[in-house]
Amino acid sequence: MFSLRFPFRTEDLRRALGALALLAAAAAPLAAQTPARTLLLGQVIDQASKGPLAAATVRVMEANVTVSTGEDGQFQVRVPPGTYNITIYRLGYETALESWQVSGASLDVGIVELAPDAVRLRALEVTADRLERARLASGFTSHTFGKTDLSTSSFPNVLEFIKARQSMPMVPCGSMATGGPAACVRVRGGPVPVCVVVDDAPAPAGFTSLETFQTRDVERINVFRGGSFIQIYTNAFMRSMADRDWQPQNVELQMVAYCRTSG
Repeated sequence: MFSLRFPFRTEDLRRALGALALLAAAAAPLAAQTPARTLLLGQVIDQASKGPLAAATVRVMEANVTVSTGEDGQFQVRVPPGTYNITIYRLGYETALESWQVSGASLDVGIVELAPDAVRLRALEVTADRLERARLASGFTSHTFGKTDLSTSSFPNVLEFIKARQSMPMVPCGSMATGGPAACVRVRGGPVPVCVVVDDAPAPAGFTSLETFQTRDVERINVFRGGSFIQIYTNAFMRSMADRDWQPQNVELQMVAYCRTSG
């Protein structure tokens, strides 16, 4: 840093101006490397009901940026000026393909309507209902998180989401450790390893594997027995199961098969 003494001398002023010039020269390349970004915003609605669609995915292909709509169906994303191809989709709806020219000013693309696929929507509702009935029939204390809650959250992955939204007193597993020193939760006074099942298959990495799943890619989370047993169902799995006459596995049988516990 530099300082001027008052009354200042000519050499002091020359030194100060030289320092300012160096700072400006150093800052110029940084500014050139960071292109201006334009705010792109809009709203996604149901074409039939005209109501807002939460949890719709908006993907800007060329910028490799993906965001989800909020409960009001609105989305915002910042991208450099240019021409972009956009895909907008949600389970149970036809995918919309858009092409937008983004300049230096903010661009409000207005309302984008997604056409519902009545057959697929009904199949998804049946699948979700079966999962809910299986959860309630288990008899275990449980909590569920749905697509809207997940995709509109500010958490980047499922691990952070569950830590924030589900009370899980993590403790060392001690001699029971199979997934790291903090892979257990305290249930009825003792440590119980966290068992994670993803799309009806055990997750080898257990609790830490949840970090690999982004919240927008997950359709549903069921948390049982204080977090000792967690079911994750991805969008892709739910889409696939909606096309079949799928019946979810019994919760207690999953625990026995994958967690070595009878509950």
